[in-house]
Amino acid sequence: MKCFSVMLLAFVVCAAPFPLTALDPESSPGSSPGSSVLQVPQASETPEAPSQLPPQMLPILTEPADPSGFFFAAEQMRMQAGDAGLAAEQARLAEFMYSLAFRFAKGPAALEAGRSLFLLLSTQGRLAEAALTAREWLQSFGPDWTMYRNLYDTLMAQGSFPDAFALVSELSKAMPSTAKSRSTELSWMEYNARFGMQDYSWAANGPPFIKTRTPDSYIAKIYRLYAAVPNVPQNQAALALFRAAATEKNYADAIAYARPILPTFSGSDTPRAWISELGKSFYGAGLYREGIDFFLAALGFALPAPSPAPSQSSLEAPLSAPVPERTPFMNSAPIIDRAHVSTELSWVMAFYLARMYQGLGENQTAASVFIDLVPFAFSSEDSDSALWYWLDITMNAIAATDSTLGDLGQDDANGIQAKRSLELSALSQAAALWKSPSYFEDIVANYMRRLLREGAWNDVVRLCVLMSQKLTASMKGPLLYLSGRLIETGRASADLSTESDFWKWLAPTNQNQSSPNAATNAVSQNPLDSGSNSQIPSAPSAPLALNTSPLFFQSLLRENGIEEHYRTLAAWRLGREPPILADTPVLDKNFDIVSAITSQLPQSDTPPVSDEKLKEVLDFITQSLDYGLEALAAKQVAVLSPFSTDSLLWLAVKFTEHEQYYPALRIGSEALTRKPAAKPELAYALLYPRAWPEHFAELTAPRNIAEPLAYAIVRSESMFNQRAVSRSGAMGLSQLLPGTAAETARGLKMSQYALFDPKDNLTIGLTYYGYMLQRFDGRPARAIAAYNAGPSRMAQWARDWGNLEDDILIELYPVAEPRQYTKNIIAAALNYGKMYYGISSKDMLDFMLAGKALPQPASVQPAPAPAAPAPDTSQPTLAPAP
Repeated sequence: MKCFSVMLLAFVVCAAPFPLTALDPESSPGSSPGSSVLQVPQASETPEAPSQLPPQMLPILTEPADPSGFFFAAEQMRMQAGDAGLAAEQARLAEFMYSLAFRFAKGPAALEAGRSLFLLLSTQGRLAEAALTAREWLQSFGPDWTMYRNLYDTLMAQGSFPDAFALVSELSKAMPSTAKSRSTELSWMEYNARFGMQDYSWAANGPPFIKTRTPDSYIAKIYRLYAAVPNVPQNQAALALFRAAATEKNYADAIAYARPILPTFSGSDTPRAWISELGKSFYGAGLYREGIDFFLAALGFALPAPSPAPSQSSLEAPLSAPVPERTPFMNSAPIIDRAHVSTELSWVMAFYLARMYQGLGENQTAASVFIDLVPFAFSSEDSDSALWYWLDITMNAIAATDSTLGDLGQDDANGIQAKRSLELSALSQAAALWKSPSYFEDIVANYMRRLLREGAWNDVVRLCVLMSQKLTASMKGPLLYLSGRLIETGRASADLSTESDFWKWLAPTNQNQSSPNAATNAVSQNPLDSGSNSQIPSAPSAPLALNTSPLFFQSLLRENGIEEHYRTLAAWRLGREPPILADTPVLDKNFDIVSAITSQLPQSDTPPVSDEKLKEVLDFITQSLDYGLEALAAKQVAVLSPFSTDSLLWLAVKFTEHEQYYPALRIGSEALTRKPAAKPELAYALLYPRAWPEHFAELTAPRNIAEPLAYAIVRSESMFNQRAVSRSGAMGLSQLLPGTAAETARGLKMSQYALFDPKDNLTIGLTYYGYMLQRFDGRPARAIAAYNAGPSRMAQWARDWGNLEDDILIELYPVAEPRQYTKNIIAAALNYGKMYYGISSKDMLDFMLAGKALPQPASVQPAPAPAAPAPDTSQPTLAPAP
């Protein structure tokens, strides 16, 4: 059989549709052994045009020396062509090589060659050939949803509707489990094919689909198909189009489709989902007055008289003319009682009535309706939804009362105290009514940060005492840590009664002691070094308050579910190693992950697997790396569960040897999550690699950047994926936006650079971070935020709150992204510091958050930083990792 395949391959090559010339890559300048390089001969130097196209050349394959090499050579050629795409003759050659590999190679190379061949034929519009290729692929490799969809789409584009319809049935039988989980997609495929065949018998299934509670994008497509079926009743077609538009968030169109059938939404048997979509559509389209009119009438309230000169909607309705808007109640809210909200449907209508008032700016009326709805809710989720809107409106209204209090003759101090009392009272009232605390965490978090920005230190502690036991663990973390830290720095005091529930929770082991003794004992057991250099006037600090701070930190380590960042900071303040480092191994800068793994494998050159298919996958990955097709290799490790830990580690070596640290990192993550974790020190070394060590060493020292911090930044930005591109267009290891990169490169006099080149990207990225360090007085945490959110933003935050300690300042950033970004880098820097540099968690956190220098060997002298000026823009200059 093998001889027959070789003979058949030779026949195919000889029968090629154009001349083929073999070329030994070792005879070409710049080529390396083990790689297959395609070379297109130059045009003749004679002035006469050649009588025929220059011959195309197939490479002589050395490794792998089998038909799979043609796939790698074709992929390499396609990659080198880049965005410009393959020229016509290159495309013909690539097609031929894909065909050879598809039909004569084995394993993943044949599979991927078939995919690439299908894609090439499809993009050229050769649909019949593409369909045949897809069918051949399925016959060779078995059922695959993506390839079935490719074949289906190709058949539909050809107009082969009966074949597409038959394919749906085949797909259902071939992949029953997947078909069940993707049933709406499969239904749309069937109905779409039958629609093309002008078979409308499926339309009987339209009404049940219209009642679907949560339609997805495929059901929305079914709605549009159903509305286009001949003889479907007009009201049913309008309802289907309304639901399709609402699902797609085209709210103006949704209302236009709904207007002719509005009475449909008032029926007692109307599905709740329809009312919710109608309310969202009125709100999303900005048609608040029209929405108020509808919901008032549907609930049995009298409509207000129309205004003398109603404004016309600027939206054009595809089914009817715009409806003039009325003037709703302005100073009185409709009275919500059980008579008006006797059913779940009427409750939902009243809820969206309140939303309409809110959209119109009548917040007092909206808040009144929302709070009245809470006791009448038909589920805990509904109750919390109405309560959340009431609390949000109320807190915003209280925050805007400064001028009102002044008009009433309140002095500043009394006015602020009155406002705080109102805010805490509103939160207490809501906490007594809410069912799920997590629903309200955003409001509590925003209020906590507003108190911090206003310097209301004692009120932060009051909020913690009042609310912490009514919140989930994720919100307790920042409240408890900040309260303890404000008390520790002397900014806030805590008036805690030993009889209060909060004290009993805070000091559970000291219940038989008086409050001062309990706190004193806590301090004596956990000496602290606050390291505070604050210039903000501190609030008077009673001894009890100061001595209580360790109890707040201890509670963070005791509680389950607390965000790891706050447990880490609490351990720092208590002088302990944070839990996050409990399993982190101690290595050193000379640790060589490749040597460490190969020394534990029996034969480092051979994949440690007995399964032939897995061996083929590992071979394919190795060959992809040899051809420089890193993305193709990384794609094969999407599913790692079939591999043994030894197989994964062997594969990690191959990736590391080719400087592909991102897939190796993913392998480390997989190995670490296996129970029990095998060889954890190797998994950690893959998860936190010292990638490109010579580049990092060369770049960090002159810029006064701590090497573990530099690794932490790059890891957080891109996970060492040198070809990473974010949604905002940031590129490479350091996730540089092209504009920022160009400006920084000019300062470095780099006339040419490539952002996907590791050294170029690291040079520009770490130089830029060095500029941020210079600008923000060598404070690593502030430079990190500037790197992420932009230097102008960070400069403004420093002006507003810069005399706060950095661990507190992080919580005041108005943007969530730089807060989380800084937390991620702190965690990564702690791991790098312990693993490779012998830096304790205390020293690392003192360095990053308290501005203290890292301990260094006496022989190490800091070098001067580059003198080029830092770019300064008002917008964020770098984007987060994808």
